[in-house]
Amino acid sequence: IIALILLMVLTMIAVIAMRTTTLDLKMATNQVLLKRTFQVSEAARARIHDVLDSHSFYRGWLGRRCW
Repeated sequence: IIALILLMVLTMIAVIAMRTTTLDLKMATNQVLLKRTFQVSEAARARIHDVLDSHSFYRGWLGRRCW
């Protein structure tokens, strides 16, 4: 009987540890995806910003001066 109680306690400890590990893995994955998404969006924003800056410097898409 004592062995069964001890086995039951160890099983409960193992299940709790597995839940904690799974939660940590999910949080780490979310953090990695968040950083990757931010880097992609910043890269796209920088490219668009360069294009808009170069064309607004010449005051138009064709380089004409419109005063």
